[in-house]
Amino acid sequence: MSLDPTEPYSVAKGYVQSAHAMMSNPHRLQTPDDTPFYLAFHMLCGFATELYFKAFLGYKGYTDAELRHHSIRHDLAKLRDLCRSKGLFDTGGDLLVDLLAEKHKTFEYRYMRSTSVFRAVDLQAMFSAFSSLDRVVGHRGQRSER
Repeated sequence: MSLDPTEPYSVAKGYVQSAHAMMSNPHRLQTPDDTPFYLAFHMLCGFATELYFKAFLGYKGYTDAELRHHSIRHDLAKLRDLCRSKGLFDTGGDLLVDLLAEKHKTFEYRYMRSTSVFRAVDLQAMFSAFSSLDRVVGHRGQRSER
């Protein structure tokens, strides 16, 4: 089945907007424990990154079935590498993959373990990386070659 790349692209944008709204909400800072926000934020960011990459690959002609294959399904590093092989460079994706890939692939942002250790980066750096990725993937949507 073919993939309409505008669908994962739109959902990715929505996840980023939701993550931004969550982290910029002043009520977040009034809770005694920030962990639920932290995990939810990173889960949204992981899925947004995955969907941006899948949208780009959809623009390059990949099918839904190819992008759901178990070997790449939630593997941000493999998706990024596949995108690079199709011409996606300098997008901010490297920062996102370096931060999110391991825990996204193992579902730790959904099912935290008591021994889990999470890395963080400055929120401005995260959203700058997403803005860059959004510009590049959105621009690629105007062409559809494989």
